[in-house]
Amino acid sequence: MQTVVVNPAMDTLSVGEQSQLRATAHNSSGGTIPDQVFRWSSSNDAVASVSNAGLVTARAPGSVVIAANTDNVVGTASIFVRSR
Repeated sequence: MQTVVVNPAMDTLSVGEQSQLRATAHNSSGGTIPDQVFRWSSSNDAVASVSNAGLVTARAPGSVVIAANTDNVVGTASIFVRSR
């Protein structure tokens, strides 16, 4: 495995909104590797948390990086949270 791509790579949410992220793993020739299990994490759960399925919930104004990890290969998305 070469890369993990998270879509959308950037998003802006209002407090209380949710966004579904999707991660795909790619091999060195760019082909998709199916059936990968990703571990999702947020750089700051107080601003936005992420479920095991990649569903982001905006909690407070600020910005976070959401990461999807499989086999120690990580892809990220930047999330900006604005007040309502």
